[in-house]
Amino acid sequence: MSLPFIEKLFNSVEQRTNITTGQEFKTGKTIDGKEEYAKRINCGAGPNNGTRSVATGLSNVTYIKAEGIVTNGTMYFPLNNTRPVDRH
Repeated sequence: MSLPFIEKLFNSVEQRTNITTGQEFKTGKTIDGKEEYAKRINCGAGPNNGTRSVATGLSNVTYIKAEGIVTNGTMYFPLNNTRPVDRH
């Protein structure tokens, strides 16, 4: 994916839903009769070659997908092997 495509995608989503980092928002989708919600989370600086756990503040949820993009300000990379894990 090219940078202009990614920026256009994020800008169009933010304009439609007025996303605020750290706040849950409705996606406008329904799954099995239940409204779908999303939450944008800033994970801060990542590890150089390892794993990182991030508290989401979410409870009583079913994770459907975890995805993201990492940037150094010039290049953008998709996050690979993201796995949401419930920790109690």
